[in-house]
Amino acid sequence: MARSSDLIEGGSQVRLRVLFLLTFVAAGALAQNPDTTGAAAETGGPLNNPNPLTTLASQFFEHDYVNFYGSVAGIVDFNQPILNAAGQSANSAGFGVGLNGGVSLSHGFRDAELSLSYSGGYTWYQNNSFENGTNQYLSLSYAKRLSRRISMNIGVSGGSVLYGSTAYVSEPTASGIVVSNPFSNETRFLGASLGFNFAQSRRLSYGVYGSYFLSRYTFPGSIGTTGVSGGISVNYRLTARTTLSGVYAHSYFHYQSNAGNLTSDQVGVNIGHQFNGHWSVSAYGGVGRSDAVGTVAVPVSLIINGQTVGGYEIGRYNQSTTFPAYSGSVSHSLRRSIFSISAGAGMAGAGNGYLLASKNIYVTGIYSYSLHAQNISFAGTATRLTSIANTVSSDYSSASFSASYGRQLLRHMGAFLRYDYIQYGALRPFAGVVDNRITFGFSVSSRSIPITLF
Repeated sequence: MARSSDLIEGGSQVRLRVLFLLTFVAAGALAQNPDTTGAAAETGGPLNNPNPLTTLASQFFEHDYVNFYGSVAGIVDFNQPILNAAGQSANSAGFGVGLNGGVSLSHGFRDAELSLSYSGGYTWYQNNSFENGTNQYLSLSYAKRLSRRISMNIGVSGGSVLYGSTAYVSEPTASGIVVSNPFSNETRFLGASLGFNFAQSRRLSYGVYGSYFLSRYTFPGSIGTTGVSGGISVNYRLTARTTLSGVYAHSYFHYQSNAGNLTSDQVGVNIGHQFNGHWSVSAYGGVGRSDAVGTVAVPVSLIINGQTVGGYEIGRYNQSTTFPAYSGSVSHSLRRSIFSISAGAGMAGAGNGYLLASKNIYVTGIYSYSLHAQNISFAGTATRLTSIANTVSSDYSSASFSASYGRQLLRHMGAFLRYDYIQYGALRPFAGVVDNRITFGFSVSSRSIPITLF
């Protein structure tokens, strides 16, 4: 997946890895788009699964499914530019073999819904420019109607990523965005949430949730984050298809190495509407306030007279910030196709281990279409972080695009081809990096369905 610059320091190779990963955390989404399952529970309607897009493979089935799969793939990485020993720009390429396996399942009970997806793999590279390693990802969501008026939902997602990847994002929020430290070749993350909805009447319901968030990096000087969030919502159904919600959320983040902490409060209004023909839209607007306090020492590298010199830059901060928070989304879902696009701005309390608490502007989208034994999928995302805490760097931008095609060749055997493009912004004193990856191979599965993008 994503690779970046190779630096020479004192005759030894010091690799600068830049990774961009966004992942959905159900708790964060509840803060901006509150669940309305309370009204559904009151009327006996279906539960709203907190993470319905656990896997795109669900497009092939009307209801329940279970699928075990494995694959072997060839991998070609192209990344440009890098800095060689003379401080000149050059290109780099890596060739590898990857083994991957996983399981996807979904099951609807009489009063509950369960979705689970797990994938894990190992990659061997054939040259010294890239290190071998594993990638793992787990996503679990469970929704249950406890009584006529009370419903519950649980969401868990986590994993470890070697180098870079692209991932689908649904409304990233303070506890729902993971962006790696550019000096780390591996990022580990975990998010978990628990929410309840209470229906007072057919129109009025209340929601409450709590969540936990964690991110860690492998580079010794990186700064991981541990955070907790809580929130409440008041939801009123204006019509059978339109819901208006008032939302309040409070978050706390602690940074490793005694780098400091952040507290934030956010209040806003969300409106959602379900059209005929499987279209839905939502819009959120609000305001937040954050207080960030601490001292951070961030590893940096400077090129002086053609030589790379490492060190630390100290940043002390005590900053209060008031920021607007807004987002909008449009989605369309049928049995064979999924389309979704969302954009917005808010606060990313976790930062990326280099920038800590940051303002976040993002846009993300996905399209997937399945026909018989074939699937074609596209996804893209772009984000910009602007620091509201440490002054080591003011902002960081990145964008990515992925496309994949999968086809069943025999009953339990298929082939796939995938392309990933990732563009990384500049992190002083280093320029931006463009990364390209091509993955192709064969898969086996317990169900006759092709490999999908996610």
